[in-house]
Amino acid sequence: MHRDLSRGMTLIELLVALAVFAVLGTLTWRGTTQMIDSRQILEHELQRWRELGRALHVIENELLQAVGTGVEPARRPAAMVHSTAESGSRLSFLALTGGALEQVTFSHAGDRLEWLRRPAGAPESALESDPLVERVRTVRWQFLDTSGWSTTWPSGNERAKELPRAVRIDLDLADLGTVSRTYALR
Repeated sequence: MHRDLSRGMTLIELLVALAVFAVLGTLTWRGTTQMIDSRQILEHELQRWRELGRALHVIENELLQAVGTGVEPARRPAAMVHSTAESGSRLSFLALTGGALEQVTFSHAGDRLEWLRRPAGAPESALESDPLVERVRTVRWQFLDTSGWSTTWPSGNERAKELPRAVRIDLDLADLGTVSRTYALR
C-alpha cells in the first residue's frame, strides 16, 4: 500500500501542533509578565535608594557648612542632639548657607527623617521643612572628639563652641536595614 503524502495533516497531528503552540504562548505570556513585575520591583527599589542617596547628600552638605558658635553671639553648643522616646532624635546646629547663618535640624519623629531650617534668630514661623526619608525606625548620631566616639555633643572633654571632628549617622530603615555614613567635618 502506498500512502499519498500530499493529503495533509491528520487530526492528531493538528491537535499536537495546537497544544505545542498553546504551551509556547503560555510560556511567552508568563515570561513577559515576570519581566514586567521584575521591572516594577526594581524601579521601586531604585527610587528608594535614590531617596536615601539624596537624604545622605543633603546631610553631608549641611554638615560640611556647619560652623562653631564663635560666629554667633548667642552662647549655645555648636551642635546639639536631643533624643527621647516621645519626640525621636534631633540634631541641631548652625550652618553658613549662602553667606547667612541658618539653624539646621535633622529630626526623626514617627517613621520619617525631616530636614528643618530657618535663618538663625528667626521665629519658628520662618521654619522650612522637607521630608528626607520615610520608613525610618531609628536614627543614631555619634560624634568624634579627641577621646573617641560619643553619642552627645559637646562631650565632656570638648568646648561647646567647637565642632566635632566627624559625625556618624546610623539609619535603621524598615526595608533596607541599617545604613551608616560618617562625615569628616574638619
